[in-house]
Amino acid sequence: MSRALFELLAEHASQGGDPVANRDAARWIKRKDAADLALMDSASAEPRIVTRQIRLVRINHNDESYFCTFGLPETEEEPPDLEIVDATPGIFALSVLEANVRPLSTVTAAVVKNVLDEQFHDNGSGYEGHELEEIISCFPSLVVYHATVPATYHEITDRVLGSILARTYFDGPISLEPETIYALTELFETDCELIPFRNIVQGVLSISWENLFLECYRCIEQLYGMWRFLELKNELNFALSPRDLAKLIEDQLSWRPKENEAFADLIKRCDEALISSICASLAVEGETHEKCSSKLAAMLYALRNNIVHYRPANSVVDKTDADWNIIIQAMLKLVAELYNHHARPFFGAA
Repeated sequence: MSRALFELLAEHASQGGDPVANRDAARWIKRKDAADLALMDSASAEPRIVTRQIRLVRINHNDESYFCTFGLPETEEEPPDLEIVDATPGIFALSVLEANVRPLSTVTAAVVKNVLDEQFHDNGSGYEGHELEEIISCFPSLVVYHATVPATYHEITDRVLGSILARTYFDGPISLEPETIYALTELFETDCELIPFRNIVQGVLSISWENLFLECYRCIEQLYGMWRFLELKNELNFALSPRDLAKLIEDQLSWRPKENEAFADLIKRCDEALISSICASLAVEGETHEKCSSKLAAMLYALRNNIVHYRPANSVVDKTDADWNIIIQAMLKLVAELYNHHARPFFGAA
């Protein structure tokens, strides 16, 4: 592992026209202790490549979990049951190699050559390894989160990633208000584990409000017709989940519920107080819960169509940041309501 890590640096220097001396000689980072060496040798590591700059590596070893991020700043307030800790040689090497992180482009070949050749003479006499700080400075900034106690949301890597993204979203491309960021952290950290969190992560990383809206909408879209499929599963005594039945029917018969009707049915079954609150925030009026939910569903479905389709009948979406924050908060509440209180039977979950 040490050889692979130092080979990345040597290749960087070589490509920059300033190759290191004795490139094939053994180099390593001074070890911290036996426990860290064991982690480097036997820990499991799961990379999540998010963008060219942003990566997360989940490391599990002896009931300890670490979440290591590149390309993100430290959170001002640590996510629940996580603490920021210093990187160790083992955690650093695993994270860099598993996530395929390259040396910083701003670090010149001459700097890398000096770092690798420092303390390392032609015959390696007296060489005891490089200090971690020397090597870590050549790579993108690494932040290490250690799980202090097991938490349910830690079990899904995208939930932890989403929590960190939301908590570090200070200068992103869209203007998320504190209330929207709070709603996002609640979704990632406390809501139902069946939510497709990767969609929400992709939405948070988007450069436009429209894409964040669509990723929230897609979370709801997969629930189309779930009560009808549940009834059909029971009628047929189908062994698998209603979701499996829905997939089978679509694959074999190319049939799926009509979108606008299925979406309206989902909204209608949400909690009446929640729908009333959302309608008030979006200036949607109706005398009854059924009328309110129907108008809300029609408004959100029309917004979805205007974003997705590019036809003469569809108008350009023109909303302020304040408008979008209210809409996204509403969508996050709907996602949480549907998954927290309705979706488990559809997935065959207890």
